[in-house]
Amino acid sequence: MEKLGRIKGEVLRIQTDIQRKNDTISTLKAQIELLENQVFISKSQIHGRKITFPATVKMDGKVRSSNDPFSDILANVYKGDTVRLTGYQDGYWITSKNNLLGYLSELYITDTDETKILKKELQKQYESQRDSVRKATPKDYELSDRERQAIKEKFEQEIKEAVIEKYGHITAQQLFSHFYWIGMTSDMAQISLGTPTTINRSVGSWGKNEQWVYENLYLYFENGKLTSYQKSK
Repeated sequence: MEKLGRIKGEVLRIQTDIQRKNDTISTLKAQIELLENQVFISKSQIHGRKITFPATVKMDGKVRSSNDPFSDILANVYKGDTVRLTGYQDGYWITSKNNLLGYLSELYITDTDETKILKKELQKQYESQRDSVRKATPKDYELSDRERQAIKEKFEQEIKEAVIEKYGHITAQQLFSHFYWIGMTSDMAQISLGTPTTINRSVGSWGKNEQWVYENLYLYFENGKLTSYQKSK
């Protein structure tokens, strides 16, 4: 019994040590992510206290006067345009192009590792400012469920119209039904299946190859066209 007690005590000590080391690893990973974010933000162009970063428009869209799909349209942007990202608020980038500042849905901006970092940092700043305003005034800034639903439906309808205009009714319906097929473009795939969990890229004299990783699906693109796919069980 005494030997058994010693063994149990040793197992407990080892488990405690493992947990302590796992906690240390988690802390170090968080510190690494923070440092990587700080390095990226420090490399972004800074005007006064505003962070700006160049980004590519991936499909035709509309710049609006606020982060509300009912707001006025200030300008149109087109696939391949370059805009500068200066802020982020609840699904909308604050963008600048030709001295025009407005709001552009995040669905129109090519998502990269850099934009993900920037989005996280700017959303944090926005929420901090918003919370300060709410604490300073008793006014309730929250939208009702009906207002939120109306905004969501308006936004979804706007996206559908843009997709139909670009690809036609038949192809658009396939995309809305989450179909995928050999020969579709990467833009089509993102509309149909959403943003992948991971994108693995390789570039060579042949061009650019990408592997898009979803939960149970792998898509393989060559120069922006789907050439094969693989489903996992």
